[in-house]
Amino acid sequence: MFENRIEAGLVTRRCEAALDGWALDAEERHGVQVCGISPCEPGAAVALETRARHLVDVDRSVAALVGHEALMPLWLRLPQEGLSGMSPLDVMLAHQSGLRFLRRLLLSEQLSRGFA
Repeated sequence: MFENRIEAGLVTRRCEAALDGWALDAEERHGVQVCGISPCEPGAAVALETRARHLVDVDRSVAALVGHEALMPLWLRLPQEGLSGMSPLDVMLAHQSGLRFLRRLLLSEQLSRGFA
């Protein structure tokens, strides 16, 4: 029980640290963190923790692919061909599954570069 609380606290802190480097305004930051998930709906705590974990994964993947943390805010706002001309930030804010989709693409890219 205590291990779960400690782990959840670490995820929350790592997510906050990642988002600090993304140069988001308050509305964007809130949208990226919750994306329509209401804290009073069933399963919200799990959904929000999963979302935080995915944000950490996206942050780490982009850092590994780009190689420079300072480029993260720029990458978030640039339209991408692989995202039908949308920016990664737009994809994350469009729907709850947008973050999961973006995470999957980044992990796939990391794997393909790792084996190339």
